[in-house]
Amino acid sequence: MVGAVQVHRLGVGDDEIADQKFHGGPDQAVYAYAREDLDMWEREIGRPIRAGEFGENLTTRGVDVQNARLGDRWQIGSALLEVAGVRIPCSVFQGFVDERGWVKRFTEKGVPGAYLRVIEEGQIRGGGRRRDR
Repeated sequence: MVGAVQVHRLGVGDDEIADQKFHGGPDQAVYAYAREDLDMWEREIGRPIRAGEFGENLTTRGVDVQNARLGDRWQIGSALLEVAGVRIPCSVFQGFVDERGWVKRFTEKGVPGAYLRVIEEGQIRGGGRRRDR
């Protein structure tokens, strides 16, 4: 990402939840996934995975996203986010990755990433740091 991007109640920048009935609404405004976990999947499936390819709108580095706990609060830039849940994969995600049996494989691996709700809207930028609150 170049420059700052706005984090708002329903998403990050122009990436906003389109289907609020079936895909979560404000509790899934931000989907965080660690670059280190994407790297693990690259090795496992044998091809590069770019940031955002898993549908995440926040790709972290150096953050143990998998051990995030419900209610944890992360200050990133001027935005305050709260861990609201984990990703439950669906057929849309299967389509992003285009791997046979992906939903089952992703679920069994147990590296779901974290959904976050926006407590305070603000701006984030690439290379920023997370502070727990």
